[in-house]
Amino acid sequence: MSESEERETVKSFNPASGDVNDEIEAATPAEVDEAVEAAREAQKSWASRSVEERLHVLDVFQDHLIRRREEVARTIASETGKPVGEGLVTDLIPVIDAVRFLKKRGPEVMETRLDLDNIMVMDRKSKIVREPLGVLGMITPWNYPFGIPGSQVIYALLAGNAVVLKPARETTLTGLKIEEILVDAGLPEDLLHVVPGGGSTVGQALIESDIDQMTFTGSNEVGEMIQEQCAERGVPTTMELGGSDPAVVLDDANLDNATSGIVWSRFMNCGQTCAAAKRAYAHDSVFDEFRDEVVRKVENLRVGNGAEENVDMGPLIDDGAVEEIERQVEESVEMGAEVLAGGERLDREGSFYAPTVLGNVTHDMPVIREETFGPVLPLMSFENEDEAVKKANDTRFGLTASVWTRDTDRGERVARRIEAGTVVINDHGYTYGINETPWGGFKDSGHGRTHGVWGIEEVTRMKHINKGSADTVPRSLRPETTWWFPYSDDYLETMGDGIEFLYGNGVVRRATKAPKMLKELIGRDKL
Repeated sequence: MSESEERETVKSFNPASGDVNDEIEAATPAEVDEAVEAAREAQKSWASRSVEERLHVLDVFQDHLIRRREEVARTIASETGKPVGEGLVTDLIPVIDAVRFLKKRGPEVMETRLDLDNIMVMDRKSKIVREPLGVLGMITPWNYPFGIPGSQVIYALLAGNAVVLKPARETTLTGLKIEEILVDAGLPEDLLHVVPGGGSTVGQALIESDIDQMTFTGSNEVGEMIQEQCAERGVPTTMELGGSDPAVVLDDANLDNATSGIVWSRFMNCGQTCAAAKRAYAHDSVFDEFRDEVVRKVENLRVGNGAEENVDMGPLIDDGAVEEIERQVEESVEMGAEVLAGGERLDREGSFYAPTVLGNVTHDMPVIREETFGPVLPLMSFENEDEAVKKANDTRFGLTASVWTRDTDRGERVARRIEAGTVVINDHGYTYGINETPWGGFKDSGHGRTHGVWGIEEVTRMKHINKGSADTVPRSLRPETTWWFPYSDDYLETMGDGIEFLYGNGVVRRATKAPKMLKELIGRDKL
């Protein structure tokens, strides 16, 4: 960039009011490359630290985040419009809990001892060590602007990686908070770089940079593009690409719980949640009651600026998101859907759309066929479990799902038939915050897993280390001499007897082979 060129800026808006929060200078493509280079240099010394040393930094980060929780939650609310308390619960708690999990399980996952039961290797020991991949690129969304990048970043750091993070431009201030608090907690310089900017410039530069892995959370269309470009260069990827999650309400469900849980899952964060219950199916025998109760609870939702008190649902992220929801609902209504609640943009300042419930819905309508990223809940009925499962699986996505029933064993049987990365019985949409469990989906919802043991494995490579006896052990007493040169004259027979001894089913038959095997294991010159 020449001195005469004007640097691009990123504006942070409050979608509830339209006010500008701040204006930040965007990174240039050259600065993205510089960030990756600096991160690579910093990663070398970070990787040489022990897991316990790395965890100490994360422990301090957790303490700082707990103390600064309201400050961060209000920053989130200012950029997304969601209720401050909701930001605290759905964005901060998953990150705080991730540190707890990594402190508890991280060391054993990074180095795991294996039990070797085979007598042929009785003098050997094995362990699995996880090594960092290097410099990770991350492109993260605006809907959970602290929870998603925050948890992914600390998993990567625990494993010894460096990170270059491009947050969504809509929530740049929140992304910068992650870096600020980690640096305040003692994270070494250059280990985490947050590069603000747009996807077509800064995001593209990060995709093309010298990273060792790319993690992306966002739309299917963008994810496929990133996947293709990374594959051409041999860069591995982890992709979470959205969903159209079904909620299946069986005839024996507690309808008060089912309706409350589904309404919360669908309308929290103004419906802008990949794992929301985006379509609900209730059994014919309970459908009318289920529908009426859903409508009643949705009509009681309090919509407003999340920075204010007594607000359940905030705005959509911007006017473009409102227009997309308007299109999906209008086209579905034209095809025969019935508006049971809401169904229109709210006449007020900000990007607000009324919480909406649709009936008389079919699977060829946009609100089912597409991912509906907003406060719209389509309702349908089913006659039996087979039909419910068929409808639940009639989608190109497979992120999460839920089954509602008083019989949890029955619920599990249905859950096993649903094509989704996570199926919850009697709740929906909260498992991202459970760090013991994996996060990710099937089909067009992406590939790879974050969180849990699997989240550590995703950002590391596995190395097996096997240690044999030291030179002080006489060669005649070392089992490996059984297969080393020179082969004995009866090598074939001995090895055959060894197979019988080690793996045969008959106790007597195995016992008859024991003398020859012991001779081989102890040493031919000893017997």
